[in-house]
Amino acid sequence: MEAEQRFHLELEAMQQRQAGVEADDAELTARRTYGSVMYYGEEVRRMTVLRFIDALTQDLRYALRTLHRNPGFALVSVLTLALGIGATTAVFSMVNTLLLRPLPVSHPEQLVLVNEQRVGAASWWLGQEQVPYDRFLAYREGTREIFSGLSAQRQVSFSLRFGNEPATAVTGAIVSGNYFDVLGLRPAVGRFFSADDEPAVVLSHRLWQSRFSGDRGVVGQTIYLNSRPYVIAGVAPGGFRGTTALATHELWVPARSAPLGEHAGFMRDWVAPFGRLRPGVSLEHAAAVVNAVAMRVPPGEPQSRVRGARVEPMTPVPARAGRSIARDLEMFLTAAILVLLIAGANVAGMLLARASARRREIAVRLAIGAGRWRLVRQLLTESVLLFLLGGAGGVLLTLWLSRIFAAWGPALPDGAVLDLTPDLRVLGFALALAAVTGMLFALVPAVRASSAEVAPTLKDGAERGSGRTRGRSVFVSAQLALAVVLLVAAGLCVRTLRSALAVDPGLDPDDVVVAAIDLAPNGYDEVRGRAFYRSLLERVRALPGVESAGIAQLVLLSGMSDGNDIESAEVGPSGRTRTNAWYDVVDPDFFRTLRIPLVAGRALTDADVAGHAPVIVVNQELARQLWPGESPLGKHVRTFGRDWEVVGMTRDGKYANVTDNAVPPFMFLSFAQRYSASMTLHVRSRLPASQVIHEIRAQVRALDPNVAVGAEPLTDVIGTTLLQQRFAAWLIGVFGLVGMLLAAIGIYGVLAYYVAQRTREFGIRLALGARGGDVLRLVMRRGALLIAIGTAVGLGAAAATTRVLRGLLYGIGPLDPVTFVVAPLVLVAVALVACWLPARRATRTDPIIALRAE
Repeated sequence: MEAEQRFHLELEAMQQRQAGVEADDAELTARRTYGSVMYYGEEVRRMTVLRFIDALTQDLRYALRTLHRNPGFALVSVLTLALGIGATTAVFSMVNTLLLRPLPVSHPEQLVLVNEQRVGAASWWLGQEQVPYDRFLAYREGTREIFSGLSAQRQVSFSLRFGNEPATAVTGAIVSGNYFDVLGLRPAVGRFFSADDEPAVVLSHRLWQSRFSGDRGVVGQTIYLNSRPYVIAGVAPGGFRGTTALATHELWVPARSAPLGEHAGFMRDWVAPFGRLRPGVSLEHAAAVVNAVAMRVPPGEPQSRVRGARVEPMTPVPARAGRSIARDLEMFLTAAILVLLIAGANVAGMLLARASARRREIAVRLAIGAGRWRLVRQLLTESVLLFLLGGAGGVLLTLWLSRIFAAWGPALPDGAVLDLTPDLRVLGFALALAAVTGMLFALVPAVRASSAEVAPTLKDGAERGSGRTRGRSVFVSAQLALAVVLLVAAGLCVRTLRSALAVDPGLDPDDVVVAAIDLAPNGYDEVRGRAFYRSLLERVRALPGVESAGIAQLVLLSGMSDGNDIESAEVGPSGRTRTNAWYDVVDPDFFRTLRIPLVAGRALTDADVAGHAPVIVVNQELARQLWPGESPLGKHVRTFGRDWEVVGMTRDGKYANVTDNAVPPFMFLSFAQRYSASMTLHVRSRLPASQVIHEIRAQVRALDPNVAVGAEPLTDVIGTTLLQQRFAAWLIGVFGLVGMLLAAIGIYGVLAYYVAQRTREFGIRLALGARGGDVLRLVMRRGALLIAIGTAVGLGAAAATTRVLRGLLYGIGPLDPVTFVVAPLVLVAVALVACWLPARRATRTDPIIALRAE
């Protein structure tokens, strides 16, 4: 029994050992099989990639040889595509600079703006709401848990003097001492200040290069800002001009070393706060903490109420200002894409014609066994290569345009500088754009070219059907339609600009130079300030060639305006009439200098001085609102806490912008009865503006070398307010002309191809007695049909799309009949000339030469 049990146990153990061996063998076999499969799979994938690379290399070599054999076709195509891709890339470069390019600081994604929501007294800078400096300090103290640093800035115009040089006006910023630390910047030369009260200044790299010739020895030297000494601590890194693309700062001064109170005026001590989030702090958590601090800290002004605060990412263009800019850029980008579509359609038409010329080659390749999709791939490679070369040309065009814009572009407000030099993002966009458009526009020509009929083509070299002619006609009609849309949009922008320039503003800006002067930063009180302006006016009026000179607090038509509540002092049947009126503070010669006509009463005189009854001059709109149907002369109004007598009335005009549709109520106050330290000199002279500006600077320097002067012709100031309209008219106008030229080239190519295909037919017609005029009409009739179809479609598309321009237009509507008639007529005229050239060639066909092949 024991022997039997021992036998079974040994048998079971042997079976288990055998099963284990078999299992090990099976596992080993499986591993070997899996390894073989994986190895061969990797080999298959590697061979597939190698074959693809080899085929692509072969296709590229063949494409280069093909383009080299046809240099004329390649050159025209590349230039056409360079125009389209270059236009789109140039506009995208603007989008990149203003909306996509990050701030040139350390970890810009951690920076946020703090926007306080207020009711009552409020101050805005480039879309960001500012707060009083003491309130900023309360925010900085209460948000240490979320911000590694909270800083603030205030844009200020400084009078800069160095050594014995005359003072010049520069745009800078008063900032908190931790400004550069929060931004994470390192100085190019020297050091940064670190305290709010350090008497030091940091220069921008551009100011250091232009004013101090890049001399490192300026660090430690003293300059004078608003007559106060400051030690140059260092130079900011190159490329940093401030935290926004909409203004350029040339220097930075700590807030407590330049007391904000010396910039006397309403809300001059308010600043725009921004901070750097601590690691791990979300935007939502930061917003909650900032909002709690805003509600906890009293506003500090009895007329204000704080409703809370919010935070938003800090970008080169603040979100509020960015929305308006984004709308304009969207419009410009749309126009550029239309140019690209016209260029792409033009090249697609040329590719169809070229494929027709290569029909025998394609038929031979099909006959000897080439697959259709292999041919499509080859043709697509050639076309995409062509588009990529066009993209490279577009990048070069963008680079050239960026340099032209930097040298000759319009002067931007607040000294802003737009660097449109292409970077890697722009280059990537151009490359992707070229590749995508190449695939889209080359696919149809490639597919149609690969469908050649082998037998007929090899037999007599001809291919049946007129599909390619129809395909090119469709492309040309689309080009014409898009060109109509562009020309209509350009016409609307040009007519808007002409309407704005032709409007009667109620004054004469020609031959007037304006010079802005601010005495408050230089410590002038009212007595010294009045004496300075009186002496300056006497000196300027005595200059040869000066017809008249006056001063005003604001420059009319400069985009700026000031307003205040005003009410009639007399009690009428319904009580005192109250309204809000814009105002300017002027001297008696201001009206004569700007030639502002009066319709009733008199202008201000030298007798209207302090201590006498306060007097004002009103416009017709203010008189209508306060005393409808009555003469305003002798009436009294209450404003600025005093009663004023109306002594004159001017006719209505434009005051802030020439494109303002509504006329606001307006009043002129006497400078002798309401002093302002910041005034603008207005000088009318027939002399060149540059000479007048030089003389004004010389007279100011003779009175006080520490006072800076910013002078320019009044027409240039007005032109700055029309920058949006001017830029739109120029850019879209250029796009429209390019689109029209490309469309004309397209229709010329279609008809030239049409004439070449029907040369035998025209020869037979002429041999049978047809006249040249008959052939001319036949060709022109086909061209006219294409023009009519494209124009009709384009007008419909323009009527549907130009409504997006409504916010940009002035004096006309988006369906302006003159534009919708003239723009298509111009295109039709150019297109008919393009049709006439091949039609004229058809009439000169020699029947003998045309029929020789028969």
